[in-house]
Amino acid sequence: MFNTAILELLIGLVFIYSLTAILVTQINTLLTNARNLRAQNLKEGLIEMVGDRTLQAEIFVHPLIKLVDTSKLMMMSLSADVDTTDQILNAPLTRVADIPPETFVEALVSILTVRAFGPIEQAARALPHSEAKRRILGLLGDLQAEPSDERLAALRQAVNAMPELPGAPTLLRQRFDALQDVYTEVRSRNAPLIPLLIGISRIETPPFREAMQVVLYSANSLETAFDKLRAWFNDGMQRSSTLFREKLQRMSLIVACALVVLLNVDTLAITQDLWDDPALRASVAATARAAVNSDLADDVDAASTPASSSVIDTVLDAQYTAQQLLRLDIPLGWSFLSLTPDMAENATALGLRDPYADSGNLWNLWPPNGNPRWFSLLVLKLIGLAVSAIAAAQGAPFWFDLLRKITSRSGSSGSLR
Repeated sequence: MFNTAILELLIGLVFIYSLTAILVTQINTLLTNARNLRAQNLKEGLIEMVGDRTLQAEIFVHPLIKLVDTSKLMMMSLSADVDTTDQILNAPLTRVADIPPETFVEALVSILTVRAFGPIEQAARALPHSEAKRRILGLLGDLQAEPSDERLAALRQAVNAMPELPGAPTLLRQRFDALQDVYTEVRSRNAPLIPLLIGISRIETPPFREAMQVVLYSANSLETAFDKLRAWFNDGMQRSSTLFREKLQRMSLIVACALVVLLNVDTLAITQDLWDDPALRASVAATARAAVNSDLADDVDAASTPASSSVIDTVLDAQYTAQQLLRLDIPLGWSFLSLTPDMAENATALGLRDPYADSGNLWNLWPPNGNPRWFSLLVLKLIGLAVSAIAAAQGAPFWFDLLRKITSRSGSSGSLR
């Protein structure tokens, strides 16, 4: 019997911790989704990785990424004298919480490739409509598709053939000279890599430009370059995810502390009630065993990997979990009841617990009320709440796995029969 009581008590406590931890995670999910913290963390991670502000902005609005709300951005762009890059970096975020490595690399490479030939293409398109303009644009497209010395020479010849006039032709020659200088530095590399390397050379922030050059230094093909960029992205996102998990853990502890204080989830008081009341202890243990094979497992799985569910769904889930906790009929919540010696004597005469020992009655914890035990009650209350908060912050999967192991062993051994 003694072993049975201890095991039922253990099962009950672990089950209560499981429900409390699920509720903490659901509140965390509510706060995370309401404040869009996952998208914010993704933005911070990308800013940490990509050390060039202009490139950051281009990535955020890229059609494959869509990290910022471009509809609101278009309205913001009507503001005069505001830098476009600042507008993008400060624009409202979408609900994007994750970017596949392949998607990011594809977006980054497309941006850098456009940067490689973008300046000279803009200058060429500014030329008056003529056969020479069409020829230059065609040669530029050929060079971008498959860079080679011969195609660069053909483009040079077409540019030099433009008449010496102020304006667009002069700008075109300047842009071509800049392209030729960069091309000369990377011409010995594999041809498909050249546009990417030229784009990297146009990054305005020297430390990040040099970092990208180091990442791709040993790449000898476009496929190898993609692999290296994916590895670089995964490494950066891993660091960002680690920081986000640490942030969530701190938030979980804060939420757990607030929750156990609000509901008065006192481990010491609950343990005392479960031990003193065999019927309550058996009822909670039976509910715990039934929950192992019920939809509570789905709640735990959802809590371990919180999705970007709607605020209403998360609130309903939290309400359901709170109802499950309250249905256990364990001592939860606070009261404020003024006590008198006569009330204590009557309780003793009826074989009830001394009301002066009830730490859930806030009246007992207030020194001016004259309860001689107020200090010991307060210390025990703080210990009980602290244990519950730490337990709830450990996460529902931990406690539910422990509950599953305990109930399966007790069932197989028949110790509770």
